[in-house]
Amino acid sequence: MQFVTFLDLDDTLLQTAGKCRPGDDVEPVAWRINGEPLSFMSTKQKAFLMGMKSLGEIVFVTARNTDSVSRIRLPVRAWWITSFGAVIHDPDGSPDHEYNQIIKNDLQPLSSLLHQFRLDLEKESQDPDVHIRVIGDDGLDVYVVAKQTRGVASSLDNLEKFSREHLPSVFLIHRNGNNLAILPKVARKERAVRHLMDVEFNTSEWTSIGVGDSETDAAFIACCDWRVIPSNTQLANKLDQITSSQGVTCECRSVR
Repeated sequence: MQFVTFLDLDDTLLQTAGKCRPGDDVEPVAWRINGEPLSFMSTKQKAFLMGMKSLGEIVFVTARNTDSVSRIRLPVRAWWITSFGAVIHDPDGSPDHEYNQIIKNDLQPLSSLLHQFRLDLEKESQDPDVHIRVIGDDGLDVYVVAKQTRGVASSLDNLEKFSREHLPSVFLIHRNGNNLAILPKVARKERAVRHLMDVEFNTSEWTSIGVGDSETDAAFIACCDWRVIPSNTQLANKLDQITSSQGVTCECRSVR
């Protein structure tokens, strides 16, 4: 039996400088367009990655688009699922034409709705430091993201409320700290993961491990035989609330 690990990136395997633990030994692994370091990996995160790679194949599953992941340098050869599940590339960088074309067909009718909702969010925004844009990948508009650039998460509260009241039913809302994303239901991480399980990693021959930190990761890691959640993350905090309500407590350190 072979192993394949479906592994989220941001806040699971790497994070911005502001989210790194004080005193941790970290190294830059992702850069902005201008060459400035953007995201960092700790020694524990690197050890975890190498441990998963020693078991078998790695599939990175990320909200970042293909252009953004081109500026990531990780010490493994892997598959890539980008833009919340809109695009798949194999370890050589070749696109999965069958899957990508299906998603293209599903996304094209939603492009005008995405751009209109971006404009709606811009009208509702009360903070000049909230940047709202449509994220594209493989030549298509995929999702809308609103980011508070100074890390003031409360500035997005009114946009989240507006979205929950006015968002078309073909989209979903994902909120994690100072990021608010409007995601099409047709392009999801779990859809891409299931496709790869059907085509490349048949469940009769492969044991799958899913690793993720946020609510948007929950569905794809639920597709896997094993589920791994880093401590001190959105999903972990929900689990902590459940255990706390049952009178169970545990003092754990985050690998970050």
